[in-house]
Amino acid sequence: REPRAGRGDIIEPLLCAAMERCGTNLPDAEPSEARDGGGQALLDTVHGSDELNHAAEDPPQLTVRACLGGLGIGTVLCFTNMYFGLQTGWVTMGSIQCAVVGFAMFRFFSPASSRVLSMHENVVLQAVGVATATAPLSAGFVGIIPALKMLHPPHGPADIAIDPVVQLLWALSLTYFGIFFAVPLRRQVVLVEQLRFPSGTATAKLIEVLHARDDVRASQNMARTSARLSGAANGAALPPSHGLPLVAGGSEQLQRSRWRSLRLAFVASFLISLLAFLVPATANLRIFDWVCLPDLSLWHWTIRPSLSYVGQGMIMGLRPAGSAFGGALLAWGLLGPVALARGWTSFEAPAPAPESACAGTVSVAQIDSWEDGAQGWLLWVALALMLGEAITSFGLIVMRQAGPALRACLGTMSAADRRAAAEAAGVEVAPDHQLVPLQWWGPGLLASGALTVAVVSPLFGMAVWESAAAVVLSCLVSVLAVRALGQTDLNPVSGVGKLSQIIFAGLSPGAIVPNVVAGAIAEAGAMQVGDLMQDLKTGHLLRASPRAQFLAQLIGATASAFVTVGAYQLYTSLYSIPSAQFPVPVAHIWKDMAQLMQKGLGALPSTARDFAAGFGACGIALPLLEEFGPPALVAWLPSGISVGIGMYVTADWTIPRLAGAVGEMAWRRLNPAAHKEHMLMVASGFVLGEGVMSICALGLTAAHVPKLS
Repeated sequence: REPRAGRGDIIEPLLCAAMERCGTNLPDAEPSEARDGGGQALLDTVHGSDELNHAAEDPPQLTVRACLGGLGIGTVLCFTNMYFGLQTGWVTMGSIQCAVVGFAMFRFFSPASSRVLSMHENVVLQAVGVATATAPLSAGFVGIIPALKMLHPPHGPADIAIDPVVQLLWALSLTYFGIFFAVPLRRQVVLVEQLRFPSGTATAKLIEVLHARDDVRASQNMARTSARLSGAANGAALPPSHGLPLVAGGSEQLQRSRWRSLRLAFVASFLISLLAFLVPATANLRIFDWVCLPDLSLWHWTIRPSLSYVGQGMIMGLRPAGSAFGGALLAWGLLGPVALARGWTSFEAPAPAPESACAGTVSVAQIDSWEDGAQGWLLWVALALMLGEAITSFGLIVMRQAGPALRACLGTMSAADRRAAAEAAGVEVAPDHQLVPLQWWGPGLLASGALTVAVVSPLFGMAVWESAAAVVLSCLVSVLAVRALGQTDLNPVSGVGKLSQIIFAGLSPGAIVPNVVAGAIAEAGAMQVGDLMQDLKTGHLLRASPRAQFLAQLIGATASAFVTVGAYQLYTSLYSIPSAQFPVPVAHIWKDMAQLMQKGLGALPSTARDFAAGFGACGIALPLLEEFGPPALVAWLPSGISVGIGMYVTADWTIPRLAGAVGEMAWRRLNPAAHKEHMLMVASGFVLGEGVMSICALGLTAAHVPKLS
């Protein structure tokens, strides 16, 4: 997933790339239709019983335990996403974590007599978990709501920053229409075009590896039972495994070694986070103060010993993490100090250095003020870079999709295209009773869109046509966003949100709140469609029921609205937001973009406008070079979105991600066998450990547990 600049969820990790680095081959072709159970062919041939056939084809998928497991893991990830989102804007979809932790829970912590969690139940579990985990971003709690509070003090329109009832209505109004709209897109992007959706493919491969031994054992038992019923010799006619990796999951000892890696990483991350909570001085080490260079510490060149951010960097990989660090060097090591020294910000230039070599020459306000300091000046430059890349990438997607559509309309399709279109009628592999019928998703889409309009219009004083236009626009741009996600694993929701703000600046000029709300609706729709489509790709590769996944998403999304509101209420009641610990940088981006659309470019400082123009041009050039440049050059191009994120998020949050990415690369090269077996487990343990500690910190703060100074 993209480093979501405008909304700031710094990268849903490139899980496909991570799996490839682990040495796991991702399936380009789909698994055999018989993968759901190797005994099905034998049942059809030998016994011929309709009841047995139906039971073999349709083992329970949407089970109570799968839903409860997904809700439990998703709730933890929801609190984790709220924590990281308020800090840096980063959130994770969490599909890998849900699948791994869900499998471990039912494999090692359930009674020996209980039925083994099936592969399809795990697909449902991770679908519920993902839907539960992602509302802090999709419903705007880490960006939109704080931005509305800043735009409309003291508490935002309709007291949205403090009133839990208003927040719940808002969350529910954005929850459903993207899920219903994703259903009709499945056929085209997953079945006909067979877009890869790398993260969904990686999740499918991981689930297949985790469950390989259990599913093979179940298939063999089924075949033996069928053989006995038909009078055949026990196991005499076992069908082939259809490519199912009989030993891909490894020995029992190897699997326990993987879980031990996950457990140790979790404990280490949890304990370090606990230490940082109890001894705040260890949370951010000002190492340059130790050598009498306090200005470097003031410019946020400090070390945060956060294993969670190290784990994020391990999963992200070197290109996005390195690009973000390059952006930090550019902004916090060069442009920011130069802008402050030359008086380009509203603050006066820093005074000459005092006599004491260990005294700083700048103040915190000169650097960290979003309004008048260096951080506010840098934000415009970073925003121009990200906006240029996001909209250019979006335009390239439109151009790529417009060609085939135009040829189809003009009747100039090639013979190959005509054959593909003719074959499209027979691509569905799921039986009818597993599909989501039109009678469900059609009225559901209309009702969910009407719910959005009915809630948003009176809540923010918007005209009905404005809310309706925002919903329609969200659906249109979601089509392009999901295609980009399927092809590149990057969901351009930042571009979607900013594009909607630009369009609404023309539809409703001068209206700041409708501008932000329109972007929020577009972003919510694009994210929901993308998340469900990744899940549907996972389910398609593993032959899970699309209907079960759809219902799982609805269950998780509904629960997430309540969990997210509760998490936001806890954080805002126990912590000051924004603050040094929770700076909510994404909120400032939404707020400044809306004000820019209202006031025009003339409202910017002249130097910020000039640098923004230059960096915007770079943002436009990067995707063009990536599309049309020579491969040797493309391999060395940075990610513009990641560079922009490194510019507006302070350097102390970027350094541990770079450390994780470099460490992951070194591990892969020095010990590829151990890296293949343990890297994802270690990285996931790092992320989950601090996430769980963030939940414990809420209770410790509420209990007024003393801290050591």
